[in-house]
Amino acid sequence: TAAPTRVTINEWLPNPTPGGDDLVEWFNADSSLHAFLPGGWLALSNEVHVVRFPTVVGPRGFAVLRANGGAEPDELPFRLPASGGVLRWFAPDARLVSEARWTKADMGHRRCAG
Repeated sequence: TAAPTRVTINEWLPNPTPGGDDLVEWFNADSSLHAFLPGGWLALSNEVHVVRFPTVVGPRGFAVLRANGGAEPDELPFRLPASGGVLRWFAPDARLVSEARWTKADMGHRRCAG
């Protein structure tokens, strides 16, 4: 499998249009190996959430989870604040892999890393 440091936060949507969900997207930069998200964890402000569901990201692929406060395999147990925030992605060994920062988000506009 790809090293956990090859998977980064790529895009996020903190203020969806009405009826939509906040989203977090990961990108696997490895060109030949799959990456697994379980065991990694997300920190949003002072909240920490371990990814427990079997989410796989293909080589040079993407995975999207809905940040809607849910408990299903494709959901995260929190929402992204439209007013701004910092979302950090850590490898299972607690190394910081990537960070997403935003200020007040316009409705329906995705934010991209880099």
